[in-house]
Amino acid sequence: MKYALHIFFSAFLLASSVSVPALTYTQTPVTVSKDKIRGSDGNIYLSHVVLERQTLFSISKAYGVTVDDICKANPALHLETESLKKNQILQIPLASSSPREEAGQQPEQAPEPAASQEKRLQDSSQQDDEFIKHTVKWFEDLDDIALKYGCDVKTIMQINNLTSVKVKKRTKLLIPKHPERWGGSTATAAAETKAAEVVKAAADQAPEADDKEVKAPADTAAAVSGEQQKSPLGGIFDWLLFKEKKELTASLLLPFNSKGTPDPMFMDFYSGVMMAMRDLKASNGIKTDLNVYDVAGGNLPVQGDRLGNEDLVIGPVSAADLGKVLESGIGSTAVISPLDPKAEAIVENYGNLIHAPAPAAVQYLDLMDWIRSDMTGSDKFIVFTEKGTTPSASMSLLQKDIEESGIPSSTISYGILEGRNLTGSMTAQFTKEGINRVVIVSESEAFITDVVRNLNLMSHLEYKIILYAPARIRSFDTIGVENFHTVSMHVSCSYYIDYNSQKVKDFVLQYRGLFSAEPSQFSFQGYDIATYFLSLASKYGNHWQQALTKFNGQGLQSDFRYNSDQPRVNQAVRRIVYNPDFSITLLK
Repeated sequence: MKYALHIFFSAFLLASSVSVPALTYTQTPVTVSKDKIRGSDGNIYLSHVVLERQTLFSISKAYGVTVDDICKANPALHLETESLKKNQILQIPLASSSPREEAGQQPEQAPEPAASQEKRLQDSSQQDDEFIKHTVKWFEDLDDIALKYGCDVKTIMQINNLTSVKVKKRTKLLIPKHPERWGGSTATAAAETKAAEVVKAAADQAPEADDKEVKAPADTAAAVSGEQQKSPLGGIFDWLLFKEKKELTASLLLPFNSKGTPDPMFMDFYSGVMMAMRDLKASNGIKTDLNVYDVAGGNLPVQGDRLGNEDLVIGPVSAADLGKVLESGIGSTAVISPLDPKAEAIVENYGNLIHAPAPAAVQYLDLMDWIRSDMTGSDKFIVFTEKGTTPSASMSLLQKDIEESGIPSSTISYGILEGRNLTGSMTAQFTKEGINRVVIVSESEAFITDVVRNLNLMSHLEYKIILYAPARIRSFDTIGVENFHTVSMHVSCSYYIDYNSQKVKDFVLQYRGLFSAEPSQFSFQGYDIATYFLSLASKYGNHWQQALTKFNGQGLQSDFRYNSDQPRVNQAVRRIVYNPDFSITLLK
């Protein structure tokens, strides 16, 4: 079932506060949603989120339907006998026009009936010399088709009686072989003119010399990453291939649990996505048509071929649910894994799965690079391990990274019951001439807590200590945060929000104004992912996945960097330092 949940935006933006005398009961005004959903019965409804003090009667009046209509559209809620609940999501039958028309948007192009389409093609059979018959592929839009055949978009729309530039895949189109006879300019001619202008501009700026190499201008896609083409052909090719788009379509698939109590984490994520869409439209003119689906319980309420028409899909969360989407006939549409670090394990199985959270393996490698760059001749690198335990796969990977780092190290291994008498062993291994740089190879909270306690004792004995750790340690309740500051903990992490940043402050204020709530880390993650990937899809058009390694992104709580070694797994991490003065510094 599809739930376009941005009713929350309209509710907070449009609802007005009313000053009333004490003890006076005032119904909350009903803001009519323009967000469509597809019900389990296959019918299209509007999605309405119930606010406090709204009634079935007030809602029915606002939408122009009867109370009975609403009850019949929501049989699972038993509205005939049970009262409305705040934040409940209702399916509202359409009273008249479609949601897109009510929203003032151009209706999506309806598929032409097969019989009508076939008749149109048969009627044109006598004019085979005049037309080319083209079947729309999943990755094409009218701009692509016009460019391919050297025809004007308006001409194609006129010949095929199209009212929208949106076309469904497998639609059969007639393309004129001689578009100039229809009075339209050719896209090929326009492309050639643009290409000639690109080459001429670059050539005019080049110094006179025997060397005929021409650099691509700054507006080519390659220049975004600081690279330059060695011939004008590369720049022209990039311009033709990575054609910018200002109108995008995307889907968001999350387990909202909209049939029961909506999950606040995923509602926060969705709110962040909506804010990103709003900001991208205001700053760059990027308009996104977002379809939102509830995949709670592993349910996939949409056909894969529908998702195959999107510029990108964000979600679901788990590896299992991601696999269902990727095997649903979605084609090569990019699917973004938004939250679960463990989903990185299936990236190799799917050529269009892109993993957004930087996995633990990336954090471990960054820790080793960090230690290597910090080490001086008087420092020591000390590794703590728990005696008598078998390391997990993750810790085996960390141990391997330590061994392959080339950094000389010494190991202290002990059992949890031996921790109270460890000071002598640590004194023998530690140095007072330099800094003792420490890594703990364990996922046991009890063992890590004990090591941190012992490191604090050594710190009080005037040993200089820095603990290098992955992000997971920050979630342990058994370690007081003051201990992190005592050992000057250095953390490589996928997420960190610097509340001193002006951009973060602005986001928090805007979020509060829209939702009367504080943004959670899921709000920030939704905002960062939507901002990065929608910007990428807009800048590089239909083939944006091929440009993924060209475009780094810096978000509010996470960053994005994809390289040629692992082009679909995020390699960006943030480094934070717990300072002795109880402040935290974001280094990168």
